[in-house]
Amino acid sequence: MKKFVVSTLHRFHIYTFAKKTYFLFQKMIRPLRKKKKCFEIDSVVHYQRENNNEIVILEDSAKSTVFIPPVFNLSKDCKTITVETPNIYYSRLFDSVVFGSNNSILVSNYCLNDKIFLPTNRFHSFVNGSCISFDLDNMKCCFVLNKHSKVIEEGINMFGEASLNYYHWMMDILGRIFYINKYPELKNVPLLVDQEAVSHQTYAEALNFLDDFGHPIVILKPNESYVVKKLHYFSPITFSGVYPLPYNERVNTGNLLKYAKDKNVISFLRHRGLKYAENTSSPVGGKLFIRRNGVQNRLINEDNISSIAKKYGFELFNPGNYSLKQQIAAFRDADIIIGDEGAAFTNSVFASPNAIIAIIIPSKWNNYVFSTIASDAGVRCIYLDASLINENESREHLLDEKYFESFLKSMI
Repeated sequence: MKKFVVSTLHRFHIYTFAKKTYFLFQKMIRPLRKKKKCFEIDSVVHYQRENNNEIVILEDSAKSTVFIPPVFNLSKDCKTITVETPNIYYSRLFDSVVFGSNNSILVSNYCLNDKIFLPTNRFHSFVNGSCISFDLDNMKCCFVLNKHSKVIEEGINMFGEASLNYYHWMMDILGRIFYINKYPELKNVPLLVDQEAVSHQTYAEALNFLDDFGHPIVILKPNESYVVKKLHYFSPITFSGVYPLPYNERVNTGNLLKYAKDKNVISFLRHRGLKYAENTSSPVGGKLFIRRNGVQNRLINEDNISSIAKKYGFELFNPGNYSLKQQIAAFRDADIIIGDEGAAFTNSVFASPNAIIAIIIPSKWNNYVFSTIASDAGVRCIYLDASLINENESREHLLDEKYFESFLKSMI
């Protein structure tokens, strides 16, 4: 009798067929597991006040500064613009519905989101994942919910949009741990954390060394709904949405509040990070060019720019190839760090006050996220002006190579 042998190639085809069949099945049964429901829109703080629920102010509304850095060969002056940040507070919500990878919280017939009254509410979209419509004109929105949502007895909000992005994880979401640490009575209450975050080694590493009490973790799957009987809610510590609306739908008020940071959180992250990595040597030298392999480059001539940087003694440094402890040590010990605008510059919070952070970015964007982080951490920052390929939709840009070389010569 002839023996049947399954080859590696056959196994691969069987696995691929099974995988496709599974996802097709899930797609077919999704309408059976989900239901659509619409809600009135409100902010958490307004809803809590209207219902006479307790609100504990953790940080009063305050004047904060946004740092507008010098741009090489265009402007030598740096400016600070003062903006007023909202209160940061703690409150409790009961019998709420939350979602993986979403900021909105459903209570009774309301969708609560503290970012709806921010100046950027017409610039960024609130439609994301389980939220399928969000009408600020009529203050109505609709969500797709599980027909049978998992019930969580008690939890602390440590979830939100773009938790897979290092900047948004560290600054928008995880930074709340500074205030959560002030509540030892909550030490046994689980943090509700997005699956995307805890599955990433670097993000989980950050959570481990910043959380004073080692809270238990409950993982929220993307776009899945969960009923939380008692939610300990800590309000936003950054003041902007995440996903921009299409270019022709955006309303840009020019308000710079979206770039402001909580200086208490910045100081906390810096102090804890440097303490965490104090016995770790930098894996690289003092002149770094940030290069992220496997990431779609918005700087379309990055290969040429990085080659020029290498000619001037810079090492190509991909943070994703190192542990967070090594990343902190690299930024701490560097003399100059150059790279295209992106989440890696969140680590500017760990850089030396004597270092220079040089960020390649179109000055037309008027984007001061990372310059403000650097400034709040006491680190010098300068922009290298790139040209936009398309003034409207595209984020692709080009850095003039002679301009870049001129900057490098000025650093010698």
